[in-house]
Amino acid sequence: MFDTHGPDKPLSPTSARNSEAHIRQFLDALVYGGADPTNFKRLSDVVTPKIIKQGLEAHMRRRDTTQVSGSTQNIAATLVVIARDHLKVGQKTMKKIAKIKARASVPLTGMSPKNVKRLMQFNDKMNIVRLVTLPRIMMDRAKANPENRTSALLAMRATAITILLTCPMRVKNLAALDIERHLVPHRNGTHTIYSMRVEGLDVKNREPIEFQLNKGNSEVIHRYITTFRRSLSGVRGTAQFPKLTDGASRTPGHFGSDLMACIYRETGIEMNTHLFRHFGAKIYLDTHPGQYETVRRLLKHKNIQTTIKFYAELNSQHAHDSLSAILTKFGGCDD
Repeated sequence: MFDTHGPDKPLSPTSARNSEAHIRQFLDALVYGGADPTNFKRLSDVVTPKIIKQGLEAHMRRRDTTQVSGSTQNIAATLVVIARDHLKVGQKTMKKIAKIKARASVPLTGMSPKNVKRLMQFNDKMNIVRLVTLPRIMMDRAKANPENRTSALLAMRATAITILLTCPMRVKNLAALDIERHLVPHRNGTHTIYSMRVEGLDVKNREPIEFQLNKGNSEVIHRYITTFRRSLSGVRGTAQFPKLTDGASRTPGHFGSDLMACIYRETGIEMNTHLFRHFGAKIYLDTHPGQYETVRRLLKHKNIQTTIKFYAELNSQHAHDSLSAILTKFGGCDD
């Protein structure tokens, strides 16, 4: 862990699986392009500028495209990391590989088409109401039978959605929340108000997450912790969202899928956990056009240009709506 030439932190299991998949796709493309797989003895045999070009070109031919894609970019990015951190190639070779990766990358232009389409659901204001009121509705149903584990699961999902609406954090941080390390309760009169803090070392971009829930949202959290959480697992621990089997924190992928299925089942809205970040930005910019700095702070982007690239089109829609309103006004004028 103290190797000064190694990465800052170990790969997560998901990142390790993705890296292996990228290597397999790359080797598969090389064979598709006519390379002899018996020549693949070690990574240094294939992670060279010449072979990388051959593999990426074969990968694109196989997909019947002349345009780089996210898949091409991911493979190239993994090969760059291997060359730099594992093979420790020379500076001259590294520059060549980095140049290939730059040409294989998709320019950052904003949200994916799938996320744009999903975000359009919230052009219907009733869908906003359905999503925002969902945690309260679910918690009220759970309170009808507080000793039932099904009610505990309902309260857990209501709590997770409440947190995502307040602070749209990544599902990895959401699933890993701990009531002792991350949750800070304090009394406000007869009510308990909750704050949360996740240290920067545990966040993807190393920016700490810190926020306070309002009175209504704190009530949801308090009810869940004091009434329902103990029914989720027979193993005592401090995970905010414990698993039945061992009381440890829930697996991010499974937890995210469960929340997505719950939201669709309850509202008909297609909403994964990451879309809460885009949802929060959209709602804020619809009300405060052009205020990207607030959105940057909300989403913990280090660079405001990242925020603008992702959400400029939301303000573009506001501009179209404003123009339509002006033209409608002129169209209805008698003079």
